[in-house]
Amino acid sequence: MKKRMWAIFGMALITLLALQSALVRPVRAELGGEWRNYTFDKDISAMALDGNILWAGTWGGVLRWDITAGTYTKFTLVDGLADNYIHDLAIDTLDRVWVATDSGLSMYNGVTWTTYDNTNSPIPGNSVHLVATTSDNTVWLHSRSVNGSWGEV
Repeated sequence: MKKRMWAIFGMALITLLALQSALVRPVRAELGGEWRNYTFDKDISAMALDGNILWAGTWGGVLRWDITAGTYTKFTLVDGLADNYIHDLAIDTLDRVWVATDSGLSMYNGVTWTTYDNTNSPIPGNSVHLVATTSDNTVWLHSRSVNGSWGEV
C-alpha cells in the first residue's frame, strides 16, 4: 500500500508516492517513491486533505483534487466563491469546506457555495485570513478588520 506526501513549492503542488512502511521523517531521497508535479498558474496558499480529496486554496480560486482519479475541479467567483484570492481553508466533520477570503467566508456543502460576510452574518469584517473548525463543527475565524480578533461563526 502506498501513501502520498504532498509539498508546495511556489506555484507547484508535488506529491511523493512513498511506501506505507516508511517512517515519518523529513523528506529525503531515501524514502524512494516517484515524484509527480501538478502545476497551476496561481500560488497555492492553503491545503486540506479530506480522504482522497485534496483541497487547495490559491490566488486564483479553490482546487479540488481527486487523488485516486488524478482529476481536479477549479472553483472561482463564477461558481459562488466570495473572492478568488484564498487565504486559508478548513474542512469540518460534515465534509463542508470553509474558505477564508478578503470578501468574506465561503462554505461549500458539496453542491453549492454560500458566502458569509458582515451583511448576512455576525462576522466582524469581510477580510477573513484564517479559518478553523472543531469536532462539533464550530467554525472559528480571524478577521483583520477587528484588530486581529477571533470570532465564532
